[in-house]
Amino acid sequence: MAITTQISSSEVGKSDLKKLTDTLRINELCHDDIELSTDHYYKVEAGGEIVGYFGIEKYESYGLLRSVVILEKFRGNGLGEELMIIVKQKANGLRLQSLFLLTTAASGFFSRFGFQIMAREKAPISILESHEFQNFCPSTAICMVKHFNQDE
Repeated sequence: MAITTQISSSEVGKSDLKKLTDTLRINELCHDDIELSTDHYYKVEAGGEIVGYFGIEKYESYGLLRSVVILEKFRGNGLGEELMIIVKQKANGLRLQSLFLLTTAASGFFSRFGFQIMAREKAPISILESHEFQNFCPSTAICMVKHFNQDE
């Protein structure tokens, strides 16, 4: 299914929570610890349909990118690239210095957008103490970081 309209994003609200958690569960992504009152989760839409989701947990001037997913029927149309442009905009809007992530299978995808592999133990303490780092991602997950210049 080709997407020809521009994509947009909006924060996930309580009415969207079940769709978000179901999508994450189906795609084998962590979904048990989503806290809408403190975390920033976004739905990404094109042509009036939800095409994906992502989340950013904020820890001081750092962010933790969570649960990046494009719904299966929309994959292969360049939406991942457009979603990552939105991720960068949201990170800049949150005035993040750096955005971290853990991945078991998508390091190649994220490296295309400026994320670099780093030693997990070198992440800031606030990121290391997150539920994602402590409880949900295996120790074999690759840690990646992207640094931001607020003038970008």
